Amino acid sequence: RNATKLLGMVNQLLDFRKNDLQSMQFNPSEGDIVGFVKNTCENYKLLSERHTQFVFSSSMNELYTEFDRDKMTKILDNLLSNAFKFTPEEGRIDVWVGKSADGENVIIKVSDSGVGIADKYKKHVFERFYQVPQADMAHGGSGIGLHMVQEFVKLHGGTVEVGDNVGQGSVFVVTLPIRQVQEVTINEDEIM
Repeated sequence: RNATKLLGMVNQLLDFRKNDLQSMQFNPSEGDIVGFVKNTCENYKLLSERHTQFVFSSSMNELYTEFDRDKMTKILDNLLSNAFKFTPEEGRIDVWVGKSADGENVIIKVSDSGVGIADKYKKHVFERFYQVPQADMAHGGSGIGLHMVQEFVKLHGGTVEVGDNVGQGSVFVVTLPIRQVQEVTINEDEIM
């Protein structure tokens, strides 16, 4: 697990460098984004066994759209690893997937009951290399994870925002446009 985590960090740094050089490729493919998010959450079940309550829920069983699986994995990994890092034992982390009110976007919310982020820092958390001052956060970081999340979400044509969880903690909300896969109709006369 540690080797896999280290490899993920190295790949994140390489992606960060590629993005810096403006050579980031966006490779969307059709898939069930609800199932994809749920499967990604399953990878974090072991962490949740350490007294943290971890819940996945969705307002729908499936939603087929186009998204870049590699970028979406990195978005979720960053948001979930931060949630686990900043949520104490006996805390709670929720992941929810649903549609926007107009039905044109998929919304992914990652909320936790952790330490939260002070309002004065919220506008900076997506800036490259920005870190909340150590006196206000128990755990440090490199300051590139949330920046990469924002860049990958932008590649999808979406947005990411941070807010307060009711009670205590943070909520990260990713909004992505639903790109319906076009069905190809075949004219039998053209085949013959």
